Amino acid sequence: MKKLFYLVIFGAGIIGCSTEPIETEVLESIDAKVKTQEADKSMMLAEAEICYGDAPVFVFDFPQDNKGNGDAKDTDVHLQVWNPEIEDWESFQQLTYQGAGPEEYAFEEEALDLGTYEFRAKIGSGGFNYSATLEVIDCSDCEESFSYLDNEDGSYTFTYIPEEDMENAEVVFTFAQGVTVDGLEGWGSNGVTLQSNLNFEACVEYSWTVELDPRCNGKGQSTPNLWTDFKINDISKKNDETPTIEGICN
Repeated sequence: MKKLFYLVIFGAGIIGCSTEPIETEVLESIDAKVKTQEADKSMMLAEAEICYGDAPVFVFDFPQDNKGNGDAKDTDVHLQVWNPEIEDWESFQQLTYQGAGPEEYAFEEEALDLGTYEFRAKIGSGGFNYSATLEVIDCSDCEESFSYLDNEDGSYTFTYIPEEDMENAEVVFTFAQGVTVDGLEGWGSNGVTLQSNLNFEACVEYSWTVELDPRCNGKGQSTPNLWTDFKINDISKKNDETPTIEGICN
């Protein structure tokens, strides 16, 4: 019995010594595989700084996902953006890809406003571990300008190009007393001015064509004024190239 007892103990010792390193190796192998898969995932921007109006392009990289039995499955990507107004993350886009990355996604649904954007992404399983920062800047290089063209038919075309975006800007045309103006229907009138509140986009050309009738009084009036000024937010845009427009009375 003593021999048998020592044999059992000896065998148990062999089993204990042989199984411990095997279990450690398996765990280390699984952990290394997970870490490798996570390391293979990434999210970046094709350009970290873009001009206003351009679409940001996200680049996602990831390995082929599988169902655990060797069958391939799709990879879901959830993209979020930080909202400073509510101080929390908001869903920005949810995407699904087949196969492995890298994959590019261009956000073309709307133009992002000027400013800094913080994005984070969850790629497949796991958390929102991937982040990127985007700067949207004003790349406009135009200069503000105002001009008008005499169409030689009693009408004039006024053209304005802003150098910056403006919302609800007060636009005021000033005409002379007694002038009949056609072409600015819907504008409010106040004395000799016609006024409206408009939105402007930088570097975009805006024009208005108006007919100006001096309504001559028949008393020898020869050069009555027709138009005298154009203001935006109470700032005159009249310049050396846009003198007062005068009419002719016979």
